[in-house]
Amino acid sequence: MPSDQEFLLYPLDTGEDPACLDCGTLMMVAGHEVRETKPDFITFRCKRCGRSEKYICDE
Repeated sequence: MPSDQEFLLYPLDTGEDPACLDCGTLMMVAGHEVRETKPDFITFRCKRCGRSEKYICDE
């Protein structure tokens, strides 16, 4: 059964560095997009394969 996050346009940030879905390497923070209106976004990038993922930051 799929998790709830699989249906989100952007997954929620859990406070931990996510693993790359392509190669499994831990991704590093590449940017933090702060907006006046919520939500903020954090972009992670894999140093190994270059894949990037954007997460919602709900803090």
